[in-house]
Amino acid sequence: MGVTGLGSTFSYKYNFKTGKLSTKDGTQDDFVDFFNGTYDGQQIGNIPEGLNGYDAEKRGGIRNILELYEEQGLYQDVFDLSKETEYEISGEIVNAEEVTFSVNGEKVLTAYYPLYYTSEEYRQFRGFARQPFETYQHKNYDPSDNSMNIAVGDTIDLRNGYMLRIGTERVEVNCYGRKSAKEEERVNILAQALEAFMHFADQQWDSDMIQQGGVPMLLELLKEFGIDTGREFTVNGTKCEVRNGKIAEVGSTMSFIPAAIYQTARKRQEDLLSRSLSRLYADEMLVPFSEKKS
Repeated sequence: MGVTGLGSTFSYKYNFKTGKLSTKDGTQDDFVDFFNGTYDGQQIGNIPEGLNGYDAEKRGGIRNILELYEEQGLYQDVFDLSKETEYEISGEIVNAEEVTFSVNGEKVLTAYYPLYYTSEEYRQFRGFARQPFETYQHKNYDPSDNSMNIAVGDTIDLRNGYMLRIGTERVEVNCYGRKSAKEEERVNILAQALEAFMHFADQQWDSDMIQQGGVPMLLELLKEFGIDTGREFTVNGTKCEVRNGKIAEVGSTMSFIPAAIYQTARKRQEDLLSRSLSRLYADEMLVPFSEKKS
């Protein structure tokens, strides 16, 4: 068998009478032996070096399908033991977070595995760690790609007696006219939204940190700059879109975590899963399946 990795596909046979997995041609296979329990428990040190963390994800998904059928009665339309007791189980390692599984060619499960973030990464994208903005070079609106830069030092005259100034790590509010409590409250909400948006556009914060109450005013401000928020737009190098009333990064799916932090976590997960299974077990990065079941 080849080493399992990104983009790898697999196909095996599972026999409900024997409760065993096998290769389609009946030849010996390290993953089959691993699935069937040959290397569990005290035999961890004997696990072949060719098996890695992706194989653990693969086995976990197959086990999950079988347990959902046998213990919870799901997949009754997939497995009909009155007609046949042996089924083909196949799939693909799509990426470090996603593995698909099919039975007799019909996709039945997409398993998602969470990425893990360091405490510092979490503090960063949740806005708990105060950080200076990254963008210092202003760029006027460019209609060719619907983009612009908002940079440290920029000043924005709101033409209502208030100005916003982009400081090194926050957006400052300055009043040069007659103060109005109601207007000042609105301006402060806009300033907070712009500050969170700047950190998001600089790939520092989660876009969920942009408070919803300030999003409409923020979008209006961007439109005044020339940005067409009705389609994909780019600010400070980050491609953005408005999705369900929220500003999000283009291409983000399950979360709004900045792409730079997400890619770092994903690469860390890929490197981890590429390590040998015996080493992952020895370092207690994974727990042997037999020890999870009590």
